[in-house]
Order: sequence, then structure tokens, then C-alpha cells
Amino acid sequence: MGQDFYPVVAATHLAWIASLFFLMPPQAPVLWPLIYYYLALQLVRCRVIASLGRYGPTASSPLPMRQSSPAAPIAISATRITP
Repeated sequence: MGQDFYPVVAATHLAWIASLFFLMPPQAPVLWPLIYYYLALQLVRCRVIASLGRYGPTASSPLPMRQSSPAAPIAISATRITP
């Protein structure tokens, strides 16, 4: 599902970024403190992703998922999950 959905996510983000350029008036002031704050947050974000190592969102191989058996369905109750 992820690979099929990626073009939709990429197009949505591209459209959002393009709308910023088309909808902002040319005479709009640049708020430098907000730009500095944004850049600082991006540095923190990169540091967090780097600290995740092989468990990060850009890891080349995802963690193995537990395979459930079709013979043993999972019953979900309001208080607990039981096999």
C-alpha cells in the first residue's frame, strides 16, 4: 500500500508548497524570527532521525512484522486483546 500511496502524498505536498507561492502577495513581509525557528526545528528533527539509527523512518529494511496465523484469529474486547 505504501508504494501505491506515495505519488498521492508527494503530489499533495507539492501542491501545498506551490500554493504558498501563488497565494502569498509579493509585498508580504518576511518574518525572519519564524524562519530561524523553523530552521532550528529542522536541525532538531534531523538529530532525532539520526539518533534512531536503523530504526528510523528512512531505514532500508523495516522491522519484521509478526505473522498472524489465519487459524488463530484475534478477538478484541473492550478490556484486552486475546488470541
